Amino acid sequence: MIKQLINKYKLMSENIKCSIYYIVCNLFQKGIAFITVPIFTRMMSTDEYGQFSVFQSWIQIFIIFTSLNIAYGILNKALTKYDKSNEYISSIQFLYTIITIVFAILYYIVKSIIGDFLNIPFWIEILMFVDLIVTPAMYIFTVKNRYFLQYKVAIFVTILLTIFNPILGIIFVNN
Repeated sequence: MIKQLINKYKLMSENIKCSIYYIVCNLFQKGIAFITVPIFTRMMSTDEYGQFSVFQSWIQIFIIFTSLNIAYGILNKALTKYDKSNEYISSIQFLYTIITIVFAILYYIVKSIIGDFLNIPFWIEILMFVDLIVTPAMYIFTVKNRYFLQYKVAIFVTILLTIFNPILGIIFVNN
């Protein structure tokens, strides 16, 4: 029976293999997130976990402004339409970085005028802006690798991040 499955797997097209790997990787990510939530809620106080939830909410709001969702809607189309996909991708990433830096400067100007409306420590704000640059870059990396059927690299990086993010989170929460 295992030989039959292996033979069926070998006969699959690269597109189907890529889809299967992404489904399994997505399930793995969701499973790790499902497992780590109870761990973090037990390690953190109610206030700390609430602060973390607020932090996540602000990131989700800010990423709309810093990324303008440029790559989220048109990256696949651009990869199909243009021969210079690497130049296009680097332009999008450069634009994301510039917009995020400008947004951070504006944020700190507004913060100095009206006060600390996020109510989170400065070093966490810095991490938030780093996250606002890195998250779209990871999305672009994943979409590019998915488009060119280089799923092994994207899956490997995604699994590494899925494993190391909770481990680093646990280490930082304990300190």
